[in-house]
Amino acid sequence: MITKERKLNKLCPLRLGVLLVSLLWTGIYFLTRENRAWMNRLSDTLVRPWHRFAGRLYDVFSFSVAELLVILGIAALLCFLVQLVLHFVKRPGDWWGLYRWAVTLGSILAALFALFCLWWGVYYYADSFQEQSGIHARGISTEELERVTAYFVDVVNESAPLVVRDEQGLYAQPERVLFDKSAALYTNVVEKFPCLDGPELHAKPVLFSIILSYVDCTGVFCPFTAEANLNVHSSHCQLPATIAHELAHQRGVAAEDEANFVAVLSSMESGDAD
Repeated sequence: MITKERKLNKLCPLRLGVLLVSLLWTGIYFLTRENRAWMNRLSDTLVRPWHRFAGRLYDVFSFSVAELLVILGIAALLCFLVQLVLHFVKRPGDWWGLYRWAVTLGSILAALFALFCLWWGVYYYADSFQEQSGIHARGISTEELERVTAYFVDVVNESAPLVVRDEQGLYAQPERVLFDKSAALYTNVVEKFPCLDGPELHAKPVLFSIILSYVDCTGVFCPFTAEANLNVHSSHCQLPATIAHELAHQRGVAAEDEANFVAVLSSMESGDAD
């Protein structure tokens, strides 16, 4: 009996279970993602509730929990690789050991990918903002483009004297102020578009923003923690718009063009000059 238990333990049943369940869900996701009713149900019963819960949970921290988890994950991976090398230096030819390491790493990666498909991929196959709001993209005429451009020029000219500027006349609203008031950005727009409803959560600055700059990224939404993470090394005048964009993702708007539109919409409805 002891021998059988040891053989079973050598197979790493718990880690194998995580791996198999993760692969099973990933397979189900890819096979059923075109089923709109199923994706809508997952979005309404699992994904949106998770983002509301996780968003409230991590909003109490002023720093990005997602960034902390990435740092810890990289550190854990490095320790994992060092231990793997040391293990095979001490025990060359230990194929059961290699099996355990492979199952451990495979189960972690498979679980992360499966959760990513659930907590983010589902949005792309559920009803979009266009379908929920009734505002649909269409072709526009040159005259319409001229008219809307003139409209935004007027809005910019009205807002320009109201924002904080430095002695050189450049936009200078402190970052902390922008992040502090970001939670209220969607308050007004929700009254007109209930599909954007959600808890009032703050966008968060990324400590290692220079890394985002190297990959040409101004912000990123983390579906695991439901946090809107911002690159504070990007042009300062772009920060308010990027905050609005990432908060759109936080409220279930997945497509980038729709998130841009919702960012403009929420900013216009907010009454905030920034």
